[in-house]
Amino acid sequence: MSKTPEELYKERETRIMDAAHLKIPDRIPILVALTYFPAVYTGTPKKAAWYDHDKWFEASMKTFLDFQPDGIWSIQGFSPGSPILSWNCLSLSLNDGLAGDSMIIRSTRQLKLQV
Repeated sequence: MSKTPEELYKERETRIMDAAHLKIPDRIPILVALTYFPAVYTGTPKKAAWYDHDKWFEASMKTFLDFQPDGIWSIQGFSPGSPILSWNCLSLSLNDGLAGDSMIIRSTRQLKLQV
């Protein structure tokens, strides 16, 4: 019989808290900070984190469900790229050799100071 979500939550919480309190847990707890790993893992373009909320959510959920971590340290949230760029507060560079798939973001103030 499979465990309920509540039982799994309690098991993971106990594992993490035991380790934090220097008790010996049933196994080493795994906490993840995935950032853009869901994109790499699922083959989703990294720019989906900025422009395609549904695709980014789907990639993140697949990664979490496949790896089943005990906890999540941080998640690369969805940021609405088009509105931010239209406010002219960010400059986006997609040219790091990964076919336009990685993003380097700088404020326009920084870019003007560098000119």
